[in-house]
Amino acid sequence: MGTPRRARKRTLMRLYDAEAEKYELRYGAEQAPKVRDALAMVPPKYPALDVGCGTGILLRSLSHLAVGLDISRSMLSRAPGGPLRERVLGDMERMPFRADSFWSIYSITSIQLAGDLRRAVLEMARVAKGGGFVLISAHRATSASRELADAALAAGLIVLKDKPPDDADVDRVVACMKPPVAAIDR
Repeated sequence: MGTPRRARKRTLMRLYDAEAEKYELRYGAEQAPKVRDALAMVPPKYPALDVGCGTGILLRSLSHLAVGLDISRSMLSRAPGGPLRERVLGDMERMPFRADSFWSIYSITSIQLAGDLRRAVLEMARVAKGGGFVLISAHRATSASRELADAALAAGLIVLKDKPPDDADVDRVVACMKPPVAAIDR
C-alpha cells in the first residue's frame, strides 16, 4: 500500500474515531431503513459479516453468529459484542479472515471509503462461501456507485440485483452470489 493510500486510511480512522460518539445520533435514522432493506433483499445466513460495521447498526439486527469489521477502533467499540457477535478491527481491502468463511456479507454505505474499490469487493468475494451472498451499497454521489456492479463481476460474483439510486433512495445496491463450488465427481 503506497504512502498516499496509508495517509488516507489514517485520516479516515481519525475522522471516524472522532465521529463515533455522535454517529448514531446523526446517521442512525438514515441507516436503519437501509439495513431493513438490505436484510429483506438478502436474508441472513450465518455466519454473517458486516463490512464497515461502524457502531453496529446492522450487526444488532443479526441474530446468530456474526462478525463486524471496521477500520475505526472507536466506532467498533460501540458495536455490540458478545458470544454471537465478534468485532474485528481491520481493513476491507485486506480482511483478516480465511477464504470461504461467511454465508452472508453486507457492506452498507462504506464501500465508497475504500481506497481500491475492486480490491475491497474482491476481498468480500474471497471470504464469501460458495453459494453465499454479498450485498453492497454505495452512496450515489460517489464513483463507487457507478463502478459497483462492474467490480462485483470482476471479482467473480454473480450480480442478482443491481438497484440504481433514484430520487427516493440515495444508494446504489448490488446483491450478488458467489458461484457454488462445483461438486466433484468420483
